[in-house]
Amino acid sequence: MQRTTCAAFVLTVVLANSGLVCAQNWHTELAPGWNSVVTRDYGWTGADGIFTVPLDGNEQFGAHHTNNTLVIFSDTFIGEVDNNGNRLNTHMINNTLAWWPPDGPHPITSEFYYKGTFNNPQSMFVPDTPNAPPGTWYWPSDGIALEDAVYFIVWRMRTPMGGGFALDGTAMVRMPYHDRPPFNDYQQYDLPFHLPENGDRGTRRFSIGIMPNTERAGAYFPDGYIYIYGAEDAWLDKHMLVARVPEEHFPIPSAWRFYAGQGQWSDDMNDAVRVTNRVSHEMSVTPLPDGRYILVFQVGTIGRELAFRLAPTPWGPWGDYHVFYTVPEPDIWPDLPITTYNAKAHPHLSEPGELLVSYNINCSDFWAHFSNADIYHPRFVKLILDQGILNNPGAEIGSQITLTPAPVIAPNPFNASAVLNFDLPMTADVNIAVYDIMGRLVETLHRGELSAGLQTVSLNANLFSSGTYFLQIDGADNIPTQKFTVVK
Repeated sequence: MQRTTCAAFVLTVVLANSGLVCAQNWHTELAPGWNSVVTRDYGWTGADGIFTVPLDGNEQFGAHHTNNTLVIFSDTFIGEVDNNGNRLNTHMINNTLAWWPPDGPHPITSEFYYKGTFNNPQSMFVPDTPNAPPGTWYWPSDGIALEDAVYFIVWRMRTPMGGGFALDGTAMVRMPYHDRPPFNDYQQYDLPFHLPENGDRGTRRFSIGIMPNTERAGAYFPDGYIYIYGAEDAWLDKHMLVARVPEEHFPIPSAWRFYAGQGQWSDDMNDAVRVTNRVSHEMSVTPLPDGRYILVFQVGTIGRELAFRLAPTPWGPWGDYHVFYTVPEPDIWPDLPITTYNAKAHPHLSEPGELLVSYNINCSDFWAHFSNADIYHPRFVKLILDQGILNNPGAEIGSQITLTPAPVIAPNPFNASAVLNFDLPMTADVNIAVYDIMGRLVETLHRGELSAGLQTVSLNANLFSSGTYFLQIDGADNIPTQKFTVVK
């Protein structure tokens, strides 16, 4: 997607403290039925890292009424839970599966699977590829059902010196359609989609989520691509990356292309640019009926806020995030170091007009999981989106105004100074910032309230090296208002 030039661009600014009544186009409800599916007292008694895959490939809202769902989890407790919530005879393994029948939630008929026996449980998938050293294990990531098989991307993990865990690489697990419990007929192979920290780039990995924008998946405006989202770790932040591949070539690593900015796609993962920030290591992107896309995530990976962003394409530009739910669990157990993390939506398990959203719960006091089994299993809530946000491409959260004519930077290009001019029809909080072509913040030109009327903001070439930049007014769906060039 080419960036829009100033002459063709209409800028929308969300007002703060303007005295207007904000129109909230959504609300949140609890989902006790889905929570009951993962509240169990024998065998599988809790896990994190939940991803759900419709086995017929249909990702549309409500598709679970007619298809089976394959669910994959990361670290899982196998054992018993007594009437007081204590875990007994319990082991932890690194990944498990579940089979959920159509038209759920089904707490009784949903089935959960692991290898080995109750007294000696084993993970469903164990690293066995040329690049897998001894002692590593798999944490599953997202998956997808294609015509020939179900595919899961998995992260290969290791224990570094000093303890803890670290990412060692990525792999693909392929489960042919004839494979049924106990799921013995799967294959696995290494993927080259992991880059270690290098210079000013943090550790990069795929996938933190998969979104098929295809006819088979029931996408509203399919383009035939499967979009795979990645994360780049930065200090105190996680940035989202984007890859895509034609549906028929998904299992072929060399066919993947990475979003390099300005509408360009590259075959080199090093070229992948950051498209938004503060995302979680597990998240989701879902098509909406009006052609936009909604990103659901936990702000900062670990935290209490579940949020969403909107974008006109699967790769952005992504708007400001809106918190739709603050998790209560740290208040339920105030004396325990509770963490909540990795929210994501499950569109095919959702009814039309809503998104079923899960998040995970953990405790840094490991032994607390044995005295209170309710800590460690996913939680579900429903994000209810009204028709105004579902069917109106211009709908946003809050009160809005439109700046016309569009803001202008002149001269452009420049080698000494330039000015940004725009007319603000009413007093508003406005943040104005400049980003380079990699999406990195270069300079904040203004942050705070501006009075109604003609605005003039100075740009000094001494702040920038020679090159191309994008000026952005915060609150305008993160769309750069104009590309400008500094020549020295």
